[in-house]
Amino acid sequence: DDIHAKPFWYEDVQQAAIEPRLKKQIVEEGIASMAFIPLKGNDRLLGKFMVYYNTPHHYSPEELHLIRILAENLSSAITRLMSMEQLRQSEAKYRSIFNHVLEGIYQSTADGRFITVNPAMVELFGYDSVEEMLAIPHTSTLYWDAEERKRLSAIAQEKGVLRNVEVKMKRRDGTPIWVLMNDRAVYDDNGNFLYYEGTLVDITDRKLTEKALKESEETYRLLIKGAPFPTAIYIDQMVYYCNAATLQLVEAERYEEIIGKNIFELVHPDSLETIRKQYEAFYHKGEKLPPTEAKLLTLKGNTRHVFMHSVKTRFDGKIGVLVQMIDITEWKKSQKALQESEERFRLAFRTSPDAISITRLSDGLIIDVNDGFSQITGFSREEVLGKTPEELNIWLSKEDRKFFIDTLEKHGEFSNKEVRFRLKDGRVVHALLSAKIFQLNGVPHVLSIAKDIEPLKQAQKALEESEERLRVLINSTPDIICFKDGEGRWQEANEADLKLFEIQHVDYRGKKDSELAPFSPFYKDAFLTCETSDEIAWNQKSASRGIEIIPRPDGSQKYYDVIKVPIFNPDGSRKGLVVFGRDITEQKMAEQSLQRQLHFMKALNEMARSVIIHNDPDRFFEHLVQQVGEALALDSCLLYAVDMNQKIATSSYFWRNPKLTDAPPPPAVCSLDGRPIVFNHIINGHPIESTPSKPHPIITQENLVQRLHHQFGIKSLFWYPLGRYQSRTFVLMCHHFSREHTWESTELNFIKAIAQLMEIAFMKMQFIEQIRQNANEIKQLALLVEQAKEIFAVTDLEGHIEYVNRAFEEITGYKASEVIGKTFRVLRSAKEPEETFKHMWDTLMKGKEWRGRIVNRRKNGELFVEDAVIFPIKNEQNQIIKFCKIGRDISREVQLEERLRQSQKMEAIGT
Repeated sequence: DDIHAKPFWYEDVQQAAIEPRLKKQIVEEGIASMAFIPLKGNDRLLGKFMVYYNTPHHYSPEELHLIRILAENLSSAITRLMSMEQLRQSEAKYRSIFNHVLEGIYQSTADGRFITVNPAMVELFGYDSVEEMLAIPHTSTLYWDAEERKRLSAIAQEKGVLRNVEVKMKRRDGTPIWVLMNDRAVYDDNGNFLYYEGTLVDITDRKLTEKALKESEETYRLLIKGAPFPTAIYIDQMVYYCNAATLQLVEAERYEEIIGKNIFELVHPDSLETIRKQYEAFYHKGEKLPPTEAKLLTLKGNTRHVFMHSVKTRFDGKIGVLVQMIDITEWKKSQKALQESEERFRLAFRTSPDAISITRLSDGLIIDVNDGFSQITGFSREEVLGKTPEELNIWLSKEDRKFFIDTLEKHGEFSNKEVRFRLKDGRVVHALLSAKIFQLNGVPHVLSIAKDIEPLKQAQKALEESEERLRVLINSTPDIICFKDGEGRWQEANEADLKLFEIQHVDYRGKKDSELAPFSPFYKDAFLTCETSDEIAWNQKSASRGIEIIPRPDGSQKYYDVIKVPIFNPDGSRKGLVVFGRDITEQKMAEQSLQRQLHFMKALNEMARSVIIHNDPDRFFEHLVQQVGEALALDSCLLYAVDMNQKIATSSYFWRNPKLTDAPPPPAVCSLDGRPIVFNHIINGHPIESTPSKPHPIITQENLVQRLHHQFGIKSLFWYPLGRYQSRTFVLMCHHFSREHTWESTELNFIKAIAQLMEIAFMKMQFIEQIRQNANEIKQLALLVEQAKEIFAVTDLEGHIEYVNRAFEEITGYKASEVIGKTFRVLRSAKEPEETFKHMWDTLMKGKEWRGRIVNRRKNGELFVEDAVIFPIKNEQNQIIKFCKIGRDISREVQLEERLRQSQKMEAIGT
């Protein structure tokens, strides 16, 4: 029982250091040389592998290696056999493992012809019988690439063995199949090649799964690669994958320049501490990464302002961070330019050479003037504040003053009018006066600018051109852009934004979202939602980003990736809000489609697992209808078994959506007398899809519209044939009671895939049923043998006992455990000459039956006469694999015969 037992051998038993009694027994058995190899399992010793010679023999390294290889193969085979269920162990006593092992097993010649194949091999390649497969002219026809056999044969010849090699082959019908091959070249004692032998395991499903996984990951890569935003994946703080937009952002020419680069090397020192803290919180505390505005350093040393959104992701089987970035460098520049513009206005007011004044409209009281006013008029600021133009006598003409006031009150502005003013020193000057009324603390005031005509025209022209460029820029982009003031009033919007909400012809400026809603009633909720999300951006006091769903009049939806950036005055009050929105509808649709496909794939994987683990059909079918119902979000799902011979359909498997409590249960048994056309249509491979508004022609023909769609309340049904098993056709019935449903191609493909799984499930059920029938036959045979009064025994080709029945124990006195692994020498007596046994073996090795009487010895030493029949057990290739002995104790009969002869002899002599 020692798992650490070591192999040993005696080249000459006579010279070996063996216990004398044991040596004598070995020599008497004709053994002159022997080798013992322990057969080791995973955690215990299985037995020993023994090689005998009847003459002293020197074991070469090659022979010892071969013995070890045979022992290893035998250990593996024993381990696999021991792990089989009790059914397989019982079957193994009477049937060859070769015929029932799940792996394909074969032997083939060097020139490519099969010597032998097992049934699993025949089934694997889709042939009808072993004989048909053995008739294949050359095994290369089974390879997808005929040259592959030559390559693998060369490797097997060179290395002696192939281990776990994945090979693409093809079935008889030409369909591809992937197998895991283990093969070795077999040689005789002289090193001459005999044949190849090996096993094949079907790994097609695994290869298809690996392919699907690879395609899924490739799709993920393509989504990232095609994203318009710079997108990258970080794993362990290293750049693992990125798209072309990221290369452009960091000014890299090749992916190799940034792949594998530490992400903190790309972060500007101003943002480094913030980003590092966020990532430490993510990795060590599991906190989410918030949307962040940060500064990056490009490979050329330039600074980029970005808005980053980071989420946890899995890529290539690893946990990492998916980061999407928006380059807001140009926006930051424009923001800075706007601030600088406002500063320039303040500076211009003070430093402008033009005369600028602010007066109260009602009485003309001067509130403020700039230095240009003082320089032009000669009045100091202190001299004019709190006084009126009349008091200063600035206006040369009272009529001009009256025209100025009337125009302001009527039009609210006074634009580009030439007037005359009187200076402090009395001089009169001509100026181009522009003025406008504005509210200052709720009181109308007038801002007046007096300047030279030519400089004013040039400044106006430059301003108009600048505004036009900005307008063209924002209108040319397909993204929506909107500028709002601190109160949420629209200041400027591009054409894409106006078109989206259908307010192209509305004077939108100065209006809030809620004030624009009446102009476009369909988008009322969208406008109100915008006001709510604007408030969130203001309260957040930093750029916010989110997905906004905009409904369309045609019933569709638009998805927008919206960024809202609030702008504050130096005192912290609200100044403005910049809104950017990009249409990502196609991207969202692609994501939803992918998610749905992954959802169906998960359901299919779960059902495939159910096919494998469930041997009980009821459990499998119950699991099937539940998985289909949940995956397709049905209201009910049921499975009918249709028997056209009996003209009935039975329903034993029904699933109902837990949220729907009033879905009627199906009838357990349904007669087909009233609707043969419907079920004939289905079992002939034609599905039925029907709704109240568009009933299927067969449903209409059978007058079932009223019953199904109105009486039962089925708003949408889809009936699909899943396959045939034991004279019954199984029909999957999918129902919606709450709505009419149009079945998408992804859903139909999902149901077709279920039908393919059902074919596998039916084959498995048929196989299990056959195994059960075989098990019953074997059990009956085993019971017959065990209860027989005759001796039944089975040995291997060298006479080692593998099985004895109860009659053997009762007649010989030996327990089965005492003789298993030994030969019948344990029963041999000195009464039988050696020639008897030699003749017996010669007869058996020729494949013939031997009959005769043998005088044997019981365990207690008592002799008995056995009338024995010994015959060889052959496999399908007519090869001898075992010997079976059936014997009967006729000792009493022999004694009676002897007494009879003695009596007859006495009568003959007259005694």
